[in-house]
Amino acid sequence: MLSLLSACFYLGAPFKAVDQFASVPGDRSVVVGITHVTLGDDNEKNNVFWEYTRQVIESLPEHQGYLGHKLRKKLLADEAWTMTVWENEDALDQFVRGSQHGMAIGKGLPAVKSARFVRLVLPRAQTPLDWDIAEQMMSDKGRNLY
Repeated sequence: MLSLLSACFYLGAPFKAVDQFASVPGDRSVVVGITHVTLGDDNEKNNVFWEYTRQVIESLPEHQGYLGHKLRKKLLADEAWTMTVWENEDALDQFVRGSQHGMAIGKGLPAVKSARFVRLVLPRAQTPLDWDIAEQMMSDKGRNLY
């Protein structure tokens, strides 16, 4: 029964937007980055992954073009989803290539069993996506990272 519960339930944080999010016209395109990560069974490596993930999340508002994010974690499993919203593709690219994100990948990668990513360009009014839509977009358009 416990494994059935873990397969069905997620703990999610609500969308956290910066002030600029509301000022972007609803019909203007923004970029949404969605990541889905599954971790291995090594608790020590997983703890390192979660610590660096926390640091990256805390650094998001420092990045130019960042508009907001939301997260969710599968209960009783080491599986996580992130969704970030950016003013444009350059802003997302700068974040991904930045030192904080790069360090997190380098330190957290040993814990990762699989990772997928999808980038979407959508009208701001359609963001943030519901998780069921994000899962469908990942299934339809996502690419494997690891």
